[in-house]
Amino acid sequence: MLRIAQEARMTVSVDLSIYIHRDHRGKGVGKQLLQKLEEIGKQNNFYKFLLFTFPFNTLGQSLYHNARY
Repeated sequence: MLRIAQEARMTVSVDLSIYIHRDHRGKGVGKQLLQKLEEIGKQNNFYKFLLFTFPFNTLGQSLYHNARY
């Protein structure tokens, strides 16, 4: 799901949900996606990333922790 909202001051906010299929979890796919998103963010002067996982998503939490979020 991707939602983009544009405010009057021309600030853009994006809500992007990414899910890794169970067969591909723990294989570095999420890390590669996160690195690419960070690269895109830097190229486009993103202010910040907000990352969320469900409490039971320990793989996602580990990914974010290892990426220093």
